[in-house]
Amino acid sequence: MVQKSNIFIIIFLCISISGTMYRSPGIAGVQLLLGVYFMLIYANSYDFKYNGEIMINSLPINRKEIVLAKYLSAIVYALIIMVIIIPESMILYLFNFPGLTGSIQAIVSFLGIVVLLLSIYISIYLPLYYRLGYMRSRWANFISMFVIFGLIGAMGQLIKIPAGELETTNQGLEQLTAVLNGYAGPVIYLMMLVVGMVLLVLSFKVSVRIYKNKDF
Repeated sequence: MVQKSNIFIIIFLCISISGTMYRSPGIAGVQLLLGVYFMLIYANSYDFKYNGEIMINSLPINRKEIVLAKYLSAIVYALIIMVIIIPESMILYLFNFPGLTGSIQAIVSFLGIVVLLLSIYISIYLPLYYRLGYMRSRWANFISMFVIFGLIGAMGQLIKIPAGELETTNQGLEQLTAVLNGYAGPVIYLMMLVVGMVLLVLSFKVSVRIYKNKDF
């Protein structure tokens, strides 16, 4: 209900993701993160404007569950975008949109990148949100927004470099390019999934500890 005003922005963003997911899972992952960013910030600003946290804490609900709901909401936002992406990708594929091959490898790499990026963002932002509050934590979000756009620009430059044409001294950069383009092995993306989940669990524990000691 809160996110209904953002639906058109999310749909247009999903169209962009659908067109780049198979060609560049890295850029598509950052674009999805932008969608989650907008939805999460809007929900937090809504809570702040209408004193949502005070109302929620007046109910017989455990604070651990309140924090868990916030983490799950970010994950649900990502899932909503993915649900929109799937039919859009199918439509673009039927119309022979360039670059849409339907590769399983691209989907696996996209999921690994999304989970890692989303986990890093949530793991940093939500503990700051609970520690500093909405107003003071906005600076962390402003910085993260610029970082996200910086990542989009950097990835856009990286995918223009064909694999194997980088100097041998830049092997790390070449490997990063392969990962962002979905050319790395499935083990790499599985590791990204595991690292992302570990970050989420650790961040959740930190947020719960902060929120339990918070006064309203």
